[in-house]
Amino acid sequence: MRQLLFFAIIPIFIFAASMSAFSEEPIIKETYNPRRDFPVGVGTVLGTPLGVMGIQAECHVHPRLSAVIGVGSGVFFNSFHLQARYFFLERTLSPYLGLGYARWTDNGSPEKLARYFSQARTFGLVDSAGNKLRNAVDLIPLAVGLHFLSDKGLALFGEFNYIFSTQRLTAAPYGGLGGQWYF
Repeated sequence: MRQLLFFAIIPIFIFAASMSAFSEEPIIKETYNPRRDFPVGVGTVLGTPLGVMGIQAECHVHPRLSAVIGVGSGVFFNSFHLQARYFFLERTLSPYLGLGYARWTDNGSPEKLARYFSQARTFGLVDSAGNKLRNAVDLIPLAVGLHFLSDKGLALFGEFNYIFSTQRLTAAPYGGLGGQWYF
C-alpha cells in the first residue's frame, strides 16, 4: 500500500511542474527565485536517509538543481548521504525529486538496533534476532519533497523517501523534515 502511494504521488508532482513550465501565462506571477541569491545552505534534518537526526549541506549548482551531502546518526548506527535534487519551479516554494546514495554503518549494538529500528532489519544490517549481518549497508534513496526558501535565506523542507537496499534488494518508505540557513 505504501509503495502504491509513493508511485501515485510522483505523477501529481510531474503534472504540476509541467503545467507551470509549459503554460503560456504563468500560473504564479512571482518570478523571484532565492536559490539564485543563496547558493549554499547548512542545517539539521530529522529522518531522511540520514537516520534519525543529522546535519547536511546543500549547494545550488543551478536554480533548479542542487547537490546535498550529510552525516547523521540513527538508533545505534551512523549514516552518510549524498543526493541530487531537481526543483520543478524557480520559486520560493517548489516541489522536488531527489536521487541519492546513503551508507548506514553499525555502531556496536546490533541487538538494540534490531529491537528499536525495523528499517535496519529490512535493509539487512541486522536480522530479527539481533545478529549483525554486515558492518554497513549501501542504500539508494528516491525522494519526493517540498522545499521553501525565504528571501532571507531560511529554508524548511519535508520529503518522502523510498529507500532501496542494494544488499537485500528490498525497499522501505521513510520520510523527513529539515531546516536550513542559506548564505
